[in-house]
Amino acid sequence: MVAMTMRKPIPGIMAAAALAGAAGCGTGAREVPAPIWGVTVDNVENLPEVIRSLQGFSRTLTARIVFDSGTSADYYLPALKEIRKYAFIMGELHDSWDIKNTSVADHKKRTREYWKVLKDYVDIWEIGNEVNGDWLGPIPDTVAKIKDAARYMKSRGAVTALTVHYTEGCGGDPEYDLFPWIKKNLDAKFRRDIDYVLVSYYEVNCDGLRPDWKPVFTRLSGEFPGAKLGFGEVGLDKPASGKPAYLRRYYATKVDVPNYVGGFFWWFFYQDCVPKEKPLWKVLQKAVH
Repeated sequence: MVAMTMRKPIPGIMAAAALAGAAGCGTGAREVPAPIWGVTVDNVENLPEVIRSLQGFSRTLTARIVFDSGTSADYYLPALKEIRKYAFIMGELHDSWDIKNTSVADHKKRTREYWKVLKDYVDIWEIGNEVNGDWLGPIPDTVAKIKDAARYMKSRGAVTALTVHYTEGCGGDPEYDLFPWIKKNLDAKFRRDIDYVLVSYYEVNCDGLRPDWKPVFTRLSGEFPGAKLGFGEVGLDKPASGKPAYLRRYYATKVDVPNYVGGFFWWFFYQDCVPKEKPLWKVLQKAVH
């Protein structure tokens, strides 16, 4: 690994690390405080700059690390060891666009491999990403994969997150509409055992629709009693000129629903904010408060 020159680790993170073992069956998992200020890191190759970009915020960020399909857990171990000194970590077991290319059996193996290698470094495990998307492959296979991952992680005492895709009003196949999909495919026990339910939503994919989020999250709280709620993915790819206002609007979103924790997890953090001299980094810094 390239040598890094960095400021001292964030005191709050190190204090939380001292509590390792208090949760997660003796692992190093830490409780992530609310509100959550999340960003998505889908590339850890330029690790010194990733870490530098995670610093300088008034709140400690939660870095959602995308574990690429076909990549071993060992590849991410050095990066997570460093990143967790400066941010909380949510590990995404499989991105929605890749999961259809992984069999149920291989997904089970991947879940167990990643837990074995990274259990001491991941605070929240995202066991399913945009699970009701119509691009994930056969629904029974998707459900089998996320249910196995949820059962396995919970049996180890892990904290789990499920990211759903908001689709109402977007004109797609009604079979994949969020709430009917949940009721048809996720049993009550599964829904009770999930710790976080997070919404992925990109306005550009829904004709610019800006939903009224309170009724959405109110319904989610009914379907997932006890779960903490928030956004698991937001972002705007282009035009670049529209990104600052878009980012500010979502990171300022407050929903008057119990257990709402924020999140957001800007998908394009690596592209837009690494290195931190990129203009959107300052926009994000001011948005996190």
